[in-house]
Order: sequence, then structure tokens, then C-alpha cells
Amino acid sequence: MPHRPARLRNAFLLAAAGLAAASRLTAADIQKDNNLDALNLGTSWVGGVAPSGTDTAVFDSLYNNGTGTSINYGAEETFLGLRFGAMSGTPGSELRLGVDNFQLNLGAGGIDASASNMNITLGGGAANTLNVTANQTWTVNGGRRLRLGGTPTATAAFGVLTGSSDITLAQSGVGTATFDFAFNSTSAFTGNW
Repeated sequence: MPHRPARLRNAFLLAAAGLAAASRLTAADIQKDNNLDALNLGTSWVGGVAPSGTDTAVFDSLYNNGTGTSINYGAEETFLGLRFGAMSGTPGSELRLGVDNFQLNLGAGGIDASASNMNITLGGGAANTLNVTANQTWTVNGGRRLRLGGTPTATAAFGVLTGSSDITLAQSGVGTATFDFAFNSTSAFTGNW
């Protein structure tokens, strides 16, 4: 029969391990570091850990668009959401994510570009896919543009939109927000706009 203190210590260790695992399961904002490393790499993010399906990927004042404006996914990515704030560098320029041929799975956090000072393009690789995994809202700041699929100049359509969840489009701020969709195919998307 095990000694009572050993049982107590083992129970404590198991509880501590469970709490550590549970703490990583909670949603977190993971801030993009000021580099061009692919988004699947820990080196791309403050703290050295890439966002997961329970996290929001945040692009804000730490990221300077003078570092570059095109960042690859690097592999299939799953984020709870994307949030774009006031990035440092040149306001009004373009930030382009996912120019390689991978899929982005986007959860209930949707896309929040309500405070963005830059135009955003997601996708651009010919086989790039945006998979909407939950009902979500996409909000764009007035005077800014959110382009999904295609190139920043809309000269070509790329990628596929998939999923069965609903998307609500919204605007914040003054001016006109622009939503551009340039997918090769949306036939696999059965949700509502």
C-alpha cells in the first residue's frame, strides 16, 4: 500500500499538470512580432508561441509595415480570430497575409480591423483557402479595405472560400469601408453573408 504522503504528492502533481494544460486552453491574444517569419512559427510571435484555434492573432503597433508587407502562413493555420490595430509605419499601406498556398481556418472571433490604419489582404496563393468554422463578424475601419483572395490590386482571383457558418460584414469609424472578395470559388461556402 503506497505511503500517504506519496499519494498526496502524486495527486498534487496531477492537479498542477491539469491546471497548466487548462490554462493554455483559454483564449489569448497573441501579438505578432516585428518580423516576416511565417505565421506558423513561434519566432513570428511575441512570447515564442504561435496562436492556436483558441487564440486571436493580433497585429498592432509592435508590427511595423516598414519591415515588409507580405507574410506567409507557412502551414495550415487555425485562429479563433484576427485583429488588426494601428500598426506602426506608413498608414494606408497594405498588409498581405497568406501569399503561400495554405488554408486559414477562422473561428468565431472573425476579423476585427475596426482600428486598422492599413488595408488588409488575406490569401493570394492559387490554392489558398479561407475556411469559416463558426458564425463571425468581419469589421473594417472606415477608409480602409479588407480584400479576401486575389492580389492587392485585384488583378487576379485566387483561393477558395469554404464553410457553412454565417458572416456579418460591419464598418467602424468615419468613411467608407471596402470589402473585396476575389475567390476562384465559393461553391463550397454554404453560409450566409
